[in-house]
Amino acid sequence: MAEHDGRIYFTDIEKDELRDGFLVTGRRKRIWNAELNLLAEFADICQRYGLRWQIDYGTLLGAARHGGFIPWDDDVDLTMPRADYERLQGIMAGLQEYQDCRGRFFFQTCHTDSTDNTIAKLRDCRTSAICRDRRQEGRCQGIWIDIFPLDPAPDGTTRVDRIWEIQRWLILAVSDPGQLQRYLDVGINPPIAKSTIERLLKLSALERMREYERFAANHFQESAKINYFVYEMSQLFPAMDAAWYEKTVLLPFEGMHLPAPAGYEQVLTKLYGDWRTPIKEASSHGEVLFSPDIPYYELLVKGDLALLF
Repeated sequence: MAEHDGRIYFTDIEKDELRDGFLVTGRRKRIWNAELNLLAEFADICQRYGLRWQIDYGTLLGAARHGGFIPWDDDVDLTMPRADYERLQGIMAGLQEYQDCRGRFFFQTCHTDSTDNTIAKLRDCRTSAICRDRRQEGRCQGIWIDIFPLDPAPDGTTRVDRIWEIQRWLILAVSDPGQLQRYLDVGINPPIAKSTIERLLKLSALERMREYERFAANHFQESAKINYFVYEMSQLFPAMDAAWYEKTVLLPFEGMHLPAPAGYEQVLTKLYGDWRTPIKEASSHGEVLFSPDIPYYELLVKGDLALLF
């Protein structure tokens, strides 16, 4: 596999520059550079094993509107169909080089680290991205890219609406099994057999998560709508037409060309409305201490991190 830990993607990476009237510092460019190396590593893995993936959310917006990062953003968002996401988890479990949280790159999920994330992250262990309010000393906290699984979402058909109800109960079994038990106690009928619910409640949280992941993967092709299930549950982002994601196009991104949904204009319009007009916002990761130069585990032993933010 190609080495992706030393390539420089930016001219004058140490120098500040203006992009769309926004000051991009040399430090931000070095953080971006670490993320691009992670992205290149992930792309190599997916090409090797024939996995489908696409840029999405803010990264898709940046590619379509800026040809790269949104100047005031600091992360990378990718999506995968649930079946490919599950294949990825299985593949990475068999690749020892991605299982050392103090090595080069670490593949982080709730199954590989003590995190409650329901997405995957590929992290650079030689860097830092430490949360101010959740320091999580036992977890890998290097700079990361986000990998979101896309699941079937309600599309108005009886069959898929029932699938979604089952998914909701399976999610509740993971996130709040006590509430699930209370539903049963007051006589609310689940969309699956009570004996199945009772069996689920005897499993560990990670085993219950596996049950949800398997069910969602088995039914991905049945819905005309897809979404990341947390966004669907919270209504943070709307479900998308699966047809927009069936084919991909390549969009420029900081000198790379990355796969995007062929219907990316429809996706962006549904996500952001008038997405072609930039609206400057604060980074969504303002409470994260980034360092592209110092490993997170070295910063964590330096004492009072509040002095470093």
